[in-house]
Amino acid sequence: MLRTEERPAGRFFYGWWIVGASFVVLLVTVGVGLYAPPVFLVPLQEEFGWNPAHSLDAGLAETVEWYLGNRTWWERVLSEAYRAASAMYLGSPS
Repeated sequence: MLRTEERPAGRFFYGWWIVGASFVVLLVTVGVGLYAPPVFLVPLQEEFGWNPAHSLDAGLAETVEWYLGNRTWWERVLSEAYRAASAMYLGSPS
């Protein structure tokens, strides 16, 4: 049977410090990463006169159209990526 040591009554469990620190780091990184860029984007667009050249729908449509028109390029990129990944993970030469 496993024996567990009794923890003194006044001590705080060390693992909770790690949980708290992880929570704070996650909160800050998600907050800065997701919510900060839109705060600065509108003033930058207004100050420098930046306007999107295409709407989202038009940009997505042009991107898909480009990939469909350049199939040999992205097929080669994918085959090279798979070859490099297999060499890296499996250790076998391609």
